[in-house]
Amino acid sequence: RVSGRLAVPADDLLPGLACGAPSVAMNSPDGSAHKFCGQGGAGVEIADGGLRHYRFEDAEGRSLAISVNGERRVTRIEYGGLACSDSACTGASVAALTPESELSERSFFFGRTALYDARSGRAQLLLDGSLTLPSQE
Repeated sequence: RVSGRLAVPADDLLPGLACGAPSVAMNSPDGSAHKFCGQGGAGVEIADGGLRHYRFEDAEGRSLAISVNGERRVTRIEYGGLACSDSACTGASVAALTPESELSERSFFFGRTALYDARSGRAQLLLDGSLTLPSQE
């Protein structure tokens, strides 16, 4: 029988895994936390009715999706099986370098934005931070 303890530093302390750009802190009610770095990919889909769907992926393939309406308001955020919609997405906003260009750089801000479990209706994740979608032009 062998027992031991292994101390592993947080990803943010390892140069190869630390976020090199803006990131979002994701905090759970149980006190666990991690950062989401939109380094693995990003993109935009323009749908009918002026709705835009932005997607960020991290290096591990996890995806954070943000929907924005024609008035440039965040209407939905999804991550894993968690989401918020409309007024439940408080604290989330979007700003564009060139608002009239659909493909210009966009910054997304999250200020204690809660994502909820659809079954229980309980907040399961708080988002704090920002992500930047590079220009798609």
